[in-house]
Amino acid sequence: MTKRSFEHRVSWAEIAGTVVLATVAFWFLWHPTPINILAGVVFTIITILVIDRLLHTSYIIEDGVLTIEKGRFGGKKSINISDIGNVEKVKTLFTHYVLVEYSGMKHAAISTINEDAFIKAINTKQEQ
Repeated sequence: MTKRSFEHRVSWAEIAGTVVLATVAFWFLWHPTPINILAGVVFTIITILVIDRLLHTSYIIEDGVLTIEKGRFGGKKSINISDIGNVEKVKTLFTHYVLVEYSGMKHAAISTINEDAFIKAINTKQEQ
């Protein structure tokens, strides 16, 4: 009945994407026409949602279930530990993450600060 939670690791690519969104919103609001103001407000809302997802995403392992909480507005996804088939580290050019394969061919990319502890926690729960 132990609860284990892991924080989301924010990559440089995610930070760069957020800066681009904020810059586009700023540009639209700097040149105020009716269309630009509307576009600026939309990009500002998108930027706020992206920042919320980056800061408040967490991965929780409890009672045989992996729960992925994607920020305050993003919703939750629950995966039974018994449905997980494969857990492996993946490295790409810009980032690295843990790929979780579950329920046949479904996948979840987990970008956590402590990847080794996350994999160990999943494997420990699968053995129980």
